[in-house]
Amino acid sequence: MKRVLLIARDMVGDLVNTTGAVSCLLEAFPNADFDLECGRAGAILFEGMSPRLRVIPRDRHGGFAGRLRRVMAYREGRYDCALILDPSRTRIRLAAWAGIPRVVGPVRRPGPIRHAELIDVSAGKHDLFPSLEGVLRAVGVEPSIAPRIPIQEDHRKWAEDAAGSARVGLFIGASDLAKRWPRWHELTPGNAWIAMCGPGEESLLEGLQMPKLPRPPNLLALAAVLERLDVLVTADTGPAHLAAAVGTPCVVLYGPTNPERYHPWPTNPPHELLRHPSPCEHYGTGCAFKEAGVCSQRCISANTPDEVLAAIERILSRRR
Repeated sequence: MKRVLLIARDMVGDLVNTTGAVSCLLEAFPNADFDLECGRAGAILFEGMSPRLRVIPRDRHGGFAGRLRRVMAYREGRYDCALILDPSRTRIRLAAWAGIPRVVGPVRRPGPIRHAELIDVSAGKHDLFPSLEGVLRAVGVEPSIAPRIPIQEDHRKWAEDAAGSARVGLFIGASDLAKRWPRWHELTPGNAWIAMCGPGEESLLEGLQMPKLPRPPNLLALAAVLERLDVLVTADTGPAHLAAAVGTPCVVLYGPTNPERYHPWPTNPPHELLRHPSPCEHYGTGCAFKEAGVCSQRCISANTPDEVLAAIERILSRRR
């Protein structure tokens, strides 16, 4: 392979867990040039990995016109291979329609796609890791997909100045209302706690009686902050996966998403995953509030402040 197109997911957590697979491919094919198309929010995770890797940030929604532009761009790239790192039949089809000679991609549902080599990942609870491993094996690479986050010294210096001696971090907010725990203000903070949030969520920090992290200049600076902590408390968000990737244990609050499928990885050190029985399946059916277009946050609100504090103490006691 000389010219390779990699097509990855959109969300930050998924892209964190894709960094190891991309590094593995770069090492396995030292004479190949790679273009990586991925979600814009997590593109910085791959920038600087290698001069042979060009990162192409992608906006999530483009409609028919956006898909047509992608097909034309893939044709202009003159790739001899496309590796789809996401079980998306649409993305596999776009690469095949572009006439790329070899297209390899995972699928959750059976059924052929013309001119594509398909990997069935329908049996697993989590489809990302089997997808990455299956695609790498299909091109003769023994997978080693542990995340690799390229934190630099300037990121660590920013984290030291911004977070100081903080040891317990609270990541307030989430991109999805159903994942946003509304009871942060009920927690009684301990020593060396710090609160943080995503871009545009600063209002969620108001009223919290603890230091607030200044807005990080980029995702890698946030990773450097998470690396310094003894524990991160968050909902089912990208920062949970980012913290796990840099070796920080998490207390993760789940509502309608399933921790068996969306748990932080790697799982060592062990994390505390909190969830009460829920009738909802966030990416499926069964939630009357979601179907009505309104989420009451009932599922995630069932996690109590006392449970969160006990989970924090369990992690801190293991680290003493």
